[in-house]
Amino acid sequence: MPVCLSISSLTFSGGDTIDLKPNSVVVFVGPNNAGKTTALNEVFTALSDGRPRHVLKRVDWEFPATKPELWSWMKENVFHFAEWGKETKYQRFGASASESQLTSAWQGHRDRRNLGALAAFLCSQSGALQRLQTANETSAYDVLRQPPSQPLQYLLQFEELENRVSEITQEAFGFPIVVDRGPTNRVHVYCGVAPTRTKREDRSSASYRSRLFKLPLLSEQGDGVKSFIGCVLAATTSGAFIRLIDEPEVFLHPPHARYLGKLLCQNTQLKEAWRGSKQPFQLFIATHSSDFLRGVLDSSAQNVVIVRITRDGAVNRAKALRLGKMNAHLSNPLLRHSNVLDALFHDVAIVCEADTDCRFYGAVAESLLEGTSDTKRTHALFTWGGGKDRIPKIVSSLREFGVPARAVVDIDVFANQRNLRDLIESMGALWSEFERDWKILGDSLTKGSAAPKIKEVRSVIDRVLPVGSAGQISRDQSERIREATKFKSKWDDVKTAGLAAIPSGQPQEAAVRLITKLRTVGIHVVPVGQLESWDRTVSNHGVKWVSEVLSIRDILKAPELKEAREFVANLMSQR
Repeated sequence: MPVCLSISSLTFSGGDTIDLKPNSVVVFVGPNNAGKTTALNEVFTALSDGRPRHVLKRVDWEFPATKPELWSWMKENVFHFAEWGKETKYQRFGASASESQLTSAWQGHRDRRNLGALAAFLCSQSGALQRLQTANETSAYDVLRQPPSQPLQYLLQFEELENRVSEITQEAFGFPIVVDRGPTNRVHVYCGVAPTRTKREDRSSASYRSRLFKLPLLSEQGDGVKSFIGCVLAATTSGAFIRLIDEPEVFLHPPHARYLGKLLCQNTQLKEAWRGSKQPFQLFIATHSSDFLRGVLDSSAQNVVIVRITRDGAVNRAKALRLGKMNAHLSNPLLRHSNVLDALFHDVAIVCEADTDCRFYGAVAESLLEGTSDTKRTHALFTWGGGKDRIPKIVSSLREFGVPARAVVDIDVFANQRNLRDLIESMGALWSEFERDWKILGDSLTKGSAAPKIKEVRSVIDRVLPVGSAGQISRDQSERIREATKFKSKWDDVKTAGLAAIPSGQPQEAAVRLITKLRTVGIHVVPVGQLESWDRTVSNHGVKWVSEVLSIRDILKAPELKEAREFVANLMSQR
């Protein structure tokens, strides 16, 4: 039986269990301080010594190898040597142990269910600083007698890997890489197109190498290039069955982070096919980048599991998100090209009707947070749907992603039963619990609505465009005719004035009950009507209104924005 170690399931402190396959790519996402990096580290500690864990309550793993099979694998894949008069020692990048220590670890695996010193050989860890160091020159080694123990040594031994990494850097940064294969005590990697060789030259010829040395060294490149290549090598060369990579996006620009996310998740591009190995391995990644995550989604790999981790006090919860289901939600262009994926890294997502609403409410929320001494800060993402009818789709997707969602809508949401019902049901609530109050409110406002009479419309047209008129119609004439044909509805007054325009008595009471009850399910209705009604002394509309208000008002102190502050404070404090 081939040697293979794999994590079969992760159980988080909140009781949620995620089942995995031997070739799973697991991507941890979530808000700040949710436990992403800690979960990554605790996978290793669960294997190495079984110490008590905080985020992961239980890590189940399979390691069916026999002792002879394990030692055979170690001798084939791990550099080992025996100093004079001493026992054999095994070394690889990030791991070193004597044969007696590994024998003891094997016994511990049988008795105590942990791998001890063996864990560092079977499970690799890659942090940001370590990846930078990976790109620096390393010592050469005897390729005929020793297995590689450093990532760059793999490039020296396996030309297929060098070629593949060269193709990747060409696509990512616009230049290939070249390994110096001449006699030297260091492994040097250069950036650029390899010099053309004559028929008498090979890659170790002094004349060829003299031209190669004119290229810049990989170790002299920026942190972005070194981190990117270090991450690729960490994912492909460790030889470990479980590979842990923390924050692969560090030092990378957004396009490179996205490309790397796609690259790491595409089996056919990066696995160990470059040396004919069919060894399955698991990749665990903790990321804080929506750009990297977009690359993961671009890969469309079937073995990827995105795990969103959240924290509630000392308890960590987890929700598994399958790529296929996420991409099905994101097939909507509005969602695919919005900032909705950023919500996976926030505590809550607040969906508004328009971008202008997001700007205003986001600015008020930021001012309130800066003006408070609360130790717990709610990290909210403001996003927009482009109209009330699209908000339910976004809310449903966010809830499917495990992200708490709230919606902010103008009061005329009550004018359309279908829009209101869809929004309520997208929040997981029942329309029947709101229907009675909605009918009371709707009936009172519909009775006061009326369509313009044809006779009156004709009269206006005759005045605006008298018989014999010629030429083009003016903007003013167009507006007067449009106003004459407009359906006269009390909802227009409610849109502008809010609750103040709703008749007193039962309709007013029903509206107040609706607004209060909707707030409990995450729907926040603007009680003053619409965005511009928060400050009626500013006459502009939309972007111009927001720009003027934010420039002339002290958001935290202006009396004109008192109601807006109270509204946003309630929006941000809802649990």
